[in-house]
Amino acid sequence: MTRSPIVRHPIAMVGLVLALGLATASLVVAPAVAVRRAETTTIELRGQPPWSTLGDDVTFRLGVRADQPGLEVQVLVHSAVLSRIAFERTLDGDRLGSVLASRTTPLDTMAVVGTDRIFTLGLQTPGTPRDPSRVNLGIPGASAAGVFPVEVQLLDGETGAVLDSFVTSLVAVRPRAADDEPPSPSLKVAWLWQIAASPATNPYGAVAPSFTAAIAPRGRLNRIAEGLTQA
Repeated sequence: MTRSPIVRHPIAMVGLVLALGLATASLVVAPAVAVRRAETTTIELRGQPPWSTLGDDVTFRLGVRADQPGLEVQVLVHSAVLSRIAFERTLDGDRLGSVLASRTTPLDTMAVVGTDRIFTLGLQTPGTPRDPSRVNLGIPGASAAGVFPVEVQLLDGETGAVLDSFVTSLVAVRPRAADDEPPSPSLKVAWLWQIAASPATNPYGAVAPSFTAAIAPRGRLNRIAEGLTQA
């Protein structure tokens, strides 16, 4: 087994864009979304691998702010998303799907790196004897990768109450066969173009001057369209 490297969260999301292209070209990636339930007790994502191969140890770097003892961190891995709409819903913690596996660890026993806590999630290697300590993820169909919503919760160890949580995405890829071509270098930088524009008309039905300027021969949207044809 190998340990997936931790990367800082912005880079993790860029790598996630690349890996998602293996699973479905229609998904758009956004940062992990936190659902806050307490002001003084919080948990947030500080880093995770952009993608992980089945059989890896996936490491989540967590920032935890808490002033009470006996806390636990619970990780819930949900079934793979199969559409862009389903993916977007998971970012808000909505319709996460069935739970494939859950793991709970006392906060005090987790490894510490700087001020962060490290939660390690082992993935089952395909074709090997079942290991109950590792999570068995089934990549849908013949896809090279699967995108699995992961809910990370900070729990009161005594009552089980969820004090804070966030949702991120785990991108799992199939192991590379020995005769496969070496993988391309990991994506380090992405150039994002804002193509969205304000409504073309004003409340009275007249065409907005800003829209007319955007679609003019040297307008913003026109330049983007021309650039896409040359990409």
